[in-house]
Amino acid sequence: MNKVLLITLLSTLMISAMAQSTVSYKLSMPEPHTHYFEVEMTIDQIDQKEIDVKMPVWTPGSYLVREFAQNVDYVLAKDAKGRHLDVEKINKNTWRIAGINSNEITIAY
Repeated sequence: MNKVLLITLLSTLMISAMAQSTVSYKLSMPEPHTHYFEVEMTIDQIDQKEIDVKMPVWTPGSYLVREFAQNVDYVLAKDAKGRHLDVEKINKNTWRIAGINSNEITIAY
């Protein structure tokens, strides 16, 4: 996945029902020869027990369905104390994070 595509994905990632939350990203490429990026997304001010995170299926200006989520190898979520949260892929571009018991989570993919 190229850098421009990854930035587009990150900038258009939608978090449902969390208007007051702050979302921050950490992007790394620990093994450049693999061409894989690691993305960490931290969301604070969560007041729900579960949230849905989505990845777009399109690029602005294009009418083609791109299926960006098919390139995601794994999705992990942890709360502020490092406890693993339940992650379930509920459709081709949406993951449900459940069991949230803190006001901040980190999602890695």
